[in-house]
Amino acid sequence: MHDSYKAANGRYFRPYDRLQKCLEFYHDLVDVRLNNQLALKSNVFWKAVISFGSLSGELTDAMEKVAVVRRNLKEVDEKLYHRMTKIVNIYKIRQQQEKVLQKLRDMACLRDAQLTVQMLLNQNDYPKALECIETAQDVLNNELRGVICFRHLGSQLQELHKVIAKMLYEEFVTLIQKEMGRPCETENDAAYQGGHINPIVIGLLEVKEYRFIHILQQEIVVALKNSLRQIIKTHVVRNMDDHELTEFDPSLGNLSTQMRRLNFDQWFATLQHVLRVLYLMCRRVQNIQEVILDNIDHFSEILASRPVRNQEITDEMNSVQEFTDPNKFTSSANDASVLVQIIDTDDDDDEITKPETDDELEVNINRVLRNGSLETENIAISSSSNKKTMENVKDQRNTNLNKIANGQGSVSQVSMTATPSSFLSIPCRTINQVKVSITFLTEHTTYMAQERSCRLIAARSKDGFLERLSLSEFDSVMRAIEEFVCNCQMLIGNEKKFSSPLRLCVLQQGSSFIKKFHEDRKTKLSNILDTETWRSGDVPEHFQRIADLCLQTNRLSDVGSLEIGNSAAFKPSLLVDGEPYVVAGTAFILLQMMAQYCDALAVLPEYASELLMCLVELLKNYNSRSCQLILGAGALQLIGLKSISVRHLGIILILIDPIY
Repeated sequence: MHDSYKAANGRYFRPYDRLQKCLEFYHDLVDVRLNNQLALKSNVFWKAVISFGSLSGELTDAMEKVAVVRRNLKEVDEKLYHRMTKIVNIYKIRQQQEKVLQKLRDMACLRDAQLTVQMLLNQNDYPKALECIETAQDVLNNELRGVICFRHLGSQLQELHKVIAKMLYEEFVTLIQKEMGRPCETENDAAYQGGHINPIVIGLLEVKEYRFIHILQQEIVVALKNSLRQIIKTHVVRNMDDHELTEFDPSLGNLSTQMRRLNFDQWFATLQHVLRVLYLMCRRVQNIQEVILDNIDHFSEILASRPVRNQEITDEMNSVQEFTDPNKFTSSANDASVLVQIIDTDDDDDEITKPETDDELEVNINRVLRNGSLETENIAISSSSNKKTMENVKDQRNTNLNKIANGQGSVSQVSMTATPSSFLSIPCRTINQVKVSITFLTEHTTYMAQERSCRLIAARSKDGFLERLSLSEFDSVMRAIEEFVCNCQMLIGNEKKFSSPLRLCVLQQGSSFIKKFHEDRKTKLSNILDTETWRSGDVPEHFQRIADLCLQTNRLSDVGSLEIGNSAAFKPSLLVDGEPYVVAGTAFILLQMMAQYCDALAVLPEYASELLMCLVELLKNYNSRSCQLILGAGALQLIGLKSISVRHLGIILILIDPIY
């Protein structure tokens, strides 16, 4: 037991010697073991100590470099980034200000848009006025949408657009009426420069006002009608005497009545004047057609250069691209009809058949044009069937139109009798259709000019005037008409698309002329046979020249009787190739008639079969009547012959020998 140590205040400390020794023992033990551990791991320790030193140095270098980088970044941030950010902000602010300024300018332009359009209209610059309206509407619908101060401007611009469309339409009507109303007597009158019509046509195309085609169609008909009436009245008044002129009232009667005042020379001069003026008017319309087509091409280029802003313009561009291959007119209607004008020479001269413009049709024009040629050369002509043939054509045309109106037929059924007016009457809805329709203007003009000429000819022939003409006079009329038809054909090209009404009229008049020609000679021959004395007589020089000319040219022809009055030479017999023939006077008349039939064949070669049948009929009547008079003793009662002798029978036998 260890002794305790005395402390203050009566307290005592325990003795710690043993504890001290124990602790010292453990301390020594730890030192020994630590030394052993240090001895075992001294190499690793010192390596770690050395590595820590180098790592500390690298870390110090890195911290210095980071400090340098941060210092440089701070300088970049202060000197470069903040300055660039400021520049970008300034640029954005400028852009915003420019946009605001542009909108202000647009607003200023829109505010003055109506005044600008009015100024352009005063300058007759319709395309630019329409372009200004279109641009204003585009800006209003895009950049300035929702601007309250312009909420009524859109409707105002639309109304202005409609007003301009109406102005263009009325201006076009006035211009065309003025142009078609000008006299057309010379080649210079037929020329047309188109300086005033160019902006109007482009403006009409811009507003899609395609009805101007129907205006052209109608004004052409009116101009042809007025020109025809004016020419006829001028010639009627010119050929009147003074006392007739004082009593003449142009308001009384129609053109047919007035033309009956003219003889053949006066009427033929009128016809030539009419045909010349009508041809020049066709030339004028052709020039107008070319001007309009040039404007359509120019407008298509303008349309192609514009940016495509909506589907409407895209569709319009598609139609422009189809210009080179116009295949069909399209229509939204299912039921369709084609209005075909029929020539009716019995109608009043003052009436004009105007095509309707509200009919809708979906038709393949190329197919119609390929199949729509009416070949007048293939029409079988006869005096009894020609009129019936034309009536059958009209009936077939009406039947086909009724079938189409009832949905039971197709356009190809009326293609053989279609007219340019029927195609021009189709409403146009695209520029492509307008361009195709315009190409029919010249053909429409030539067709209507020929139809008006038909009315002129038919009106004068109502009293049989043309049928009573001589062969030379009728030949001159036919030549003038054929020249006019050929000139019209040259205007529209070699491709024959439509029938020629004037040629059909000529065929009808020619058939009537031949019928009258044959009836007159048959009656004349019958009367001569009834008064024939059946005695041989002297041969006038006229008939001898007919025989001589036939031997020289191998063609029988009537040389005319102009020199008969001055020539008193007569021969006792008719010399044919040196052989004398003693014949009665009827044989001379028959020979002259045969020559006249040959002359008629030269003038009207298309009537060869009909003339041949007429001549055969004439010879049959001659033979039959001669036999009745001589062999049947009919001459005893008619001309008072006492008897039929052998001499009479001999004369009958040799009558035909000179002709053969």
